[in-house]
Amino acid sequence: MSGPYAYTPETLARVWDVSSATVRNLVREGQIRAFRIGRQIRIRPEAVTEYEERQCQSGGSSSIGASTPPSEASTDRRSDSRSARPIFTKQGGA
Repeated sequence: MSGPYAYTPETLARVWDVSSATVRNLVREGQIRAFRIGRQIRIRPEAVTEYEERQCQSGGSSSIGASTPPSEASTDRRSDSRSARPIFTKQGGA
């Protein structure tokens, strides 16, 4: 066998370079098939392949498998200081 029999959310998260919470959310939302052994989640490689193929066909609408390269995705497109707004404003007197 060349790959794992089944991934844990942690091992799949390392492969995809995302958090294990992201993988668990995909399982909980039914976006990727998984099974349980007791309370432990396991994801078959076939389910991973199916999910990745769906993401490629749909244009990568999810954060995992998105078609935008990481260097472009992390670029702040609002670098103009005029578009920045304070999160908190002080109201009233001191």
